[in-house]
Amino acid sequence: MLEETQAAVARVALAAKDEELAQLALVNSRRRAERNPGVVSIAATAAQVRGLLEANHADLREAVELVVAGDVIYNGAHLYLSETSLAGLDNWRQAIDRVERLGARHIVAGHQNPKLDDDAARTIAGTREYLDVAEAALNTEKTAVDYFNAMVARYPDHLGRTVLWATAQAVFGIREHPGEDPIPFIAGGWL
Repeated sequence: MLEETQAAVARVALAAKDEELAQLALVNSRRRAERNPGVVSIAATAAQVRGLLEANHADLREAVELVVAGDVIYNGAHLYLSETSLAGLDNWRQAIDRVERLGARHIVAGHQNPKLDDDAARTIAGTREYLDVAEAALNTEKTAVDYFNAMVARYPDHLGRTVLWATAQAVFGIREHPGEDPIPFIAGGWL
């Protein structure tokens, strides 16, 4: 990610006492933030670079209000649950709790609808709810098609129906063939 590179350049410049490189990182991060208003990860990087180079604690606090949550938090997209279904969802829920304890105001989700904001409380709550709904549907729906249709009905605006279908095929394939190697069902869910 370019943002991480700009912050790394700033840290290297500080360590090397290279004022020219430090100023270049500052100018580049500001320019990117100005060209991409509303992109929280870019704004947070600019704040981090400013905070590092200008010893500005307010900017550093702004920078840490963002968490890049990867595949722990989703935002307006169907969750990929194929492998998770083998071990249950408790580990995922614990990971959500850890992200929440970081206290961020904004979250960059690994899979997200770009039309939605990145509010941490909303995305965390949405991911928790989706896991609960999916778990209930997996326990009540009888077929992959029934599960898929139930989740589309509940989340009609979520992106990633291919991911949802891959999950449905894998989970129900594994369930219908107990004791068999789950890998063909997980991989086959994408076909």
